Amino acid sequence: MKKVFLKSIVAVILITFLLTIASCAGVGDFAFEVGTGYELWRSSAHVVRVQPIEENRLSRGGEMPRIEAKVVEIAWDERYVLAKRFNLINHPENPNRPEIPDETKAYYYILDTIDLILYGAFDLEGFEQKRQELGISDDLILQPVHPNMGN
Repeated sequence: MKKVFLKSIVAVILITFLLTIASCAGVGDFAFEVGTGYELWRSSAHVVRVQPIEENRLSRGGEMPRIEAKVVEIAWDERYVLAKRFNLINHPENPNRPEIPDETKAYYYILDTIDLILYGAFDLEGFEQKRQELGISDDLILQPVHPNMGN
């Protein structure tokens, strides 16, 4: 009887611990390198942006271009990062809640990670024109952001 009770206590503690870990805010966060000296960084469900890797920013002496949240699609090579993003807006039902993406209008960006130039915001047509002008390969195809992209 005592063994069964002890096993039940251990099981309850283990389940509580696992549920606590699974519900932590940072569980789904990730970062991985894109382009040269940049990373795609997700710190919450809607804060997903392209930013300089800290060492790169410090070695170059300060502010560098970035693509703000919420980045929803991305593609990159050694030089360019292409991104589709939505602006974040106040929650319509409760302004005290975290911001949410405004999915009614998409914005497109091209970040030159070598010359540190951010092109955009564009609509899709302007984005494709700038992409052609810069000679960016058609092999770079925007893909939905997910944590395994950097592997």
